[in-house]
Formats: sequence, structure tokens, C-alpha cells
Amino acid sequence: MESFITVFVTDDIEIERKKNTTVKLKARKYGGLGRAKSRGGVLGRLDSKRGSEPAGLDIHGQAFDPDMAYSFDVYKTFELEFENEQSGIEFCQAWEEVMVARRKQRVKLKQIQEDMKDESYTGKEARKIIL
Repeated sequence: MESFITVFVTDDIEIERKKNTTVKLKARKYGGLGRAKSRGGVLGRLDSKRGSEPAGLDIHGQAFDPDMAYSFDVYKTFELEFENEQSGIEFCQAWEEVMVARRKQRVKLKQIQEDMKDESYTGKEARKIIL
């Protein structure tokens, strides 16, 4: 039976071009005080292949529920072998675009949370406004 890997992509996953056609996915290692944020590896899950279609690579895939990450195993690294160098380059470019967009969304979300915190009131403050 054939299978494929689903990887839980987060901001702390880095890519490294190893050879002309090989790209390595690995967890970012933080130093100093940030060491506690370092993961032991890349979260992934082995799934059974359904149907006769060949497996594809879609880094724009669906968003997962963050709690789903607990169902993933930890792998030290993943190495992706591409048919040609151009495919590897295109993957790296698409990866960077997705990560830049993800980080922008994270900053935007943080700003929204801060704005909401500034406009939120404690129970005591809310009662003063109503009265």
C-alpha cells in the first residue's frame, strides 16, 4: 500500500537547499534564551494514499486545527528530492512567499488582539459606563 506524508507547517520550519535537486525541511534551532522555543523536529504524519493519482506537493494547502498538531509524529528532518533543479527552485520561492504571507497575517492578528485589548473593559469599568 502506498502512502504520503502530511507536514504541519509552522513559522519555525526552515528549508535548506542541499544539492541541485534536494531541499531539506528542518526545525529552526533557537539559541540563548529562545532555546526553549526550539522544536525537536518537523511534525508530520504518514497517511494512506487514496485513489490512483500520484501524490503532489501543495504548500498552500488547507489550514489545520492547531490541536491537530498533537496527532502528528516528530521527524528530525524531511528531504525532498525534485525531478530537476528548476522544480526545487520554484518550491523554495513558493515556500518563502507562503512564509512571508503567514508572518504578515501573524503580525496583523497580533495588532487586532492589541486593539481589542485596548477597547476591552473590565467588569468594573463596564458597569461605570452603563451607570
